[in-house]
Amino acid sequence: MRALVDSWYAALAETPGGMYQADDLKKEVLSLIDQEERLTG
Repeated sequence: MRALVDSWYAALAETPGGMYQADDLKKEVLSLIDQEERLTG
């Protein structure tokens, strides 16, 4: 999942609505991935 974040972020940042939210959404997605990795160890 983590390997796809940069590609997803780049695609999102190119959209009119996404470019304003991309940074916040990326932080949220990475936080969720970190939480999942801690739980599944």
